[in-house]
Amino acid sequence: MNRAVAGILTSVILAIGAIGAAAPAWADGVPYTDPAKTGYFGFCDAHGRNVTSGSLDTVPFVASAVSSVAAPPPYDGKGRVAFVDVYQPRQGVTPPEWSGEELISAATYSNPAHPMTVTTKGDISLRQFVQDYPPAWHGFIQLRMYLKTPDLPFDSLHYATADLQVDQNSWHVVGGGSVPCGAGQAQSIASVLAPAAAKGRLNPALHTPVAHPSSPTHASAGGSRSVRSSGSTGSAPAGASRSQAQAAAQAASSRSGTSSFPTGYAVLGGVIAVLAAALLYTRRRELISLLGRRSKAGDGD
Repeated sequence: MNRAVAGILTSVILAIGAIGAAAPAWADGVPYTDPAKTGYFGFCDAHGRNVTSGSLDTVPFVASAVSSVAAPPPYDGKGRVAFVDVYQPRQGVTPPEWSGEELISAATYSNPAHPMTVTTKGDISLRQFVQDYPPAWHGFIQLRMYLKTPDLPFDSLHYATADLQVDQNSWHVVGGGSVPCGAGQAQSIASVLAPAAAKGRLNPALHTPVAHPSSPTHASAGGSRSVRSSGSTGSAPAGASRSQAQAAAQAASSRSGTSSFPTGYAVLGGVIAVLAAALLYTRRRELISLLGRRSKAGDGD
């Protein structure tokens, strides 16, 4: 091999190496990294089988979501709940600033080694989300499973994720792995406190025809994170009493930045108001009586 040929081959090899070095390093097949990610979660169908793809229009899009990562203390304690939000990754924007919505409402779960949620027909479809926030980064959307307990706010700094890539009418999981669909049980609070919503009777997506775009849309949708609120945001275990379900709902309410005002305080305030009105009425009667006696005494003089 003469020097000219060797020089050409060397240049080609160096160029290929430079191209490889310039190519983005996609962790788990996605073009972004999220420092808060602790692991992955996957999806199951109604028969307990892993699901890795589906239609954007299906409601609910899966039967359940199961984490491969155990709930850390103290989020593994009594009254623990999990819920799933979906986000729009955008280049040049950090993960905490990505826009998103609630996808699967909160549920209590039996096995802290595998936090899980169950879906209802009251949840939104993935089609609804991508219409609200079109995928802006190679068609990817990120799902996060948040954990919470009654005494703590949801943990926004540590969560398992599921990364989906969507096209015109379907989605598929990128990265991640299989999950044990039968590792435990979960119950959505919507099925306890809002059964009509859980059955989809209040979900317009089940009754409104979906306009399919002619081609995939990857335009960026700006704006701050918007968490969809669909009534109850907590959950109770199967067979739980209504009071237990309400306690779970109150435990999960702080995720949207609001808290439930205890009913006892409202009742106490009402009692105090009634007593105050009665006291004012009594003192008014006494004052009128006193003025009347003084008036009569003045007439006698």
